[in-house]
Amino acid sequence: MKTRAAISGDLRRVTGLIESPFKTYLQLSLLLVTESLEPALGAFALKGLLDAFVALNASLVWRAALVFFGVTVFGALIGGTGVSMRVRLVEELARRQREALMRSGVEMPLLQFEKLPRGDLASRLTSDITVSSRVITECYLLARVALRAFAAAAYMLTLNWQVALACALTGPVTLVVSGTISRPINKRSMELQTAIGQVSSEALNTLEGVQAIKSFLAEDSAEKRFLTRASAVRLAAVRMSSVFALNAAWMGTGSLLPFAVTFGYGGYMAVQGRLTIGGILALVSLCNNLGWPLAGMGRSLANVRRSLGAFRRVTEILDLPRDVDPVPADGHPEQHVIESEWDLPPDANLAPVEGAAITERADSLSRAGTTDPSADAIPEPEDAGLSITVRGLSFEYIQGTPVLKDISIEIPAGSLVVLAGKSGCGKSTLIKVLAGLYRPYPGTVFIGDRDLHYEASWARTVTLYLPQEPFLFSGSLRENLQLANAEATEAELRQALSIADALEFVERDEGGLDRKVSERGSSFSGGERQRLSIARTLLKRGAVLLVDEPTSSVDRESEERIWSSLLLAMKGKTCVVATHRLEIAARADLVFVMDGGRIVEYGTHADLHMPGTVYSSLVGETGGVMAG
Repeated sequence: MKTRAAISGDLRRVTGLIESPFKTYLQLSLLLVTESLEPALGAFALKGLLDAFVALNASLVWRAALVFFGVTVFGALIGGTGVSMRVRLVEELARRQREALMRSGVEMPLLQFEKLPRGDLASRLTSDITVSSRVITECYLLARVALRAFAAAAYMLTLNWQVALACALTGPVTLVVSGTISRPINKRSMELQTAIGQVSSEALNTLEGVQAIKSFLAEDSAEKRFLTRASAVRLAAVRMSSVFALNAAWMGTGSLLPFAVTFGYGGYMAVQGRLTIGGILALVSLCNNLGWPLAGMGRSLANVRRSLGAFRRVTEILDLPRDVDPVPADGHPEQHVIESEWDLPPDANLAPVEGAAITERADSLSRAGTTDPSADAIPEPEDAGLSITVRGLSFEYIQGTPVLKDISIEIPAGSLVVLAGKSGCGKSTLIKVLAGLYRPYPGTVFIGDRDLHYEASWARTVTLYLPQEPFLFSGSLRENLQLANAEATEAELRQALSIADALEFVERDEGGLDRKVSERGSSFSGGERQRLSIARTLLKRGAVLLVDEPTSSVDRESEERIWSSLLLAMKGKTCVVATHRLEIAARADLVFVMDGGRIVEYGTHADLHMPGTVYSSLVGETGGVMAG
């Protein structure tokens, strides 16, 4: 009962993907009934033609021949219409599933998406959908077999009930055996599709990591890992094929039972004069809808189960939670009122860490050379962007392993703030939270007076995020830039490229803005990809700029030009930058030093660059680059 309920639920979900389900099912039902009657009509026409030949009646032969021709043409038209309708339905289901799966992938929380194997997700988007989109068609074919068998049996009863009854007794045997053989198909199909997803993931990882594999001389180990996955696919395919092989073997045996009964018992009836030659051949023709189809019902049922198994893999992704802003109990997000620019709570996270004697906020400020954090606060002009307030923020990718620990900071509107610290201290994660890519919990994050726990999607409309690893999509350069602003004019595109120091190399190519971008932007150098990413970010209108190592792939000269342009272009915006570059920290209005997921110091570069601070240990004598 549980399995039957699950199948019923899956079919209801498939129905929900059809654009006009009532109209579609009505057309399919009419077509199904018509197609089911076609074999019986063909047998009737064949009987009339053969009986006319035996009677040596020319007029009857002509009439019977016309009837037989008409039935044949009718069957061809109905068959062609059925194929066309089923193909359209398959393509519609495939399209709707791809759209739903892609939409689910894009709309799910980023943290959830990052945990999904890319190859397995690609497998669900391709091979699983190819199989699952045939589920209604396979159900139609299964129903057509059953109805054709019923129509054939009914007409056989009119020809000779004794022979018809004898043939009918072979049906239950055929169905029971076929159903038993095909029962494991659903499980075997799930195993095969899962194995295909795993080998796709392994193949994707291997191909993307070819450079690392070659540099470590790891070709043999990479090949071994892939072969292990490929062997799992082969084993799963063999297991499923064995079921289909048993079905095929039974079809060869079970399909002959009705023919044996018809020729044996029907021949006996003909010898006694109780059945005509035309009647015997009509019965034989009708056996084609009792023998092979009934024996093949196991295969049809297996195809239905396989399609449902693939559909369940698709719905596993569709059923994952979407990144939807939660609604507070009172229906309105909390409005945050900033009483002062540096309104830190008494328990603000400035605990001592190894290499620093900072024990509390006052000690930290004293060490930084001031006892009043608001003394050097930057006045907020009217167009100074938005302030950022973080209270008690913690975050973890893996339960029990926090990456951010009780972060509490205030960032005045319009200021340039640098996050400093060693790699892995949580800078990139904090920036993603501020960008609304990760939902803050526990703790609160406010941009202006909006709580990001309830309005993370809004945060993405006012923040400009530059990731550490730039990503370009396949297509044209213009399409990549207009991803940030679909309405950007030619002049705006060129201005953004100019600010990002990218216009020169774009114009150098004859394609210009219409130049084709290869997969992941591999046709550009790392520095060019980063500058194009900066240009794309500048096209988006926002009040807060969040930057994660923006110049990690460019030379020093380009870095200076990019930063000069960025600082000019982002005037009037709040800017938070995670960087190891000392000169950027020296330009900042405020530097937050992170260690082990905590804020351990803050102040200006001049305040913090003193003996004994964590910041000074990062700077050392590295010649313009902080340790990390």
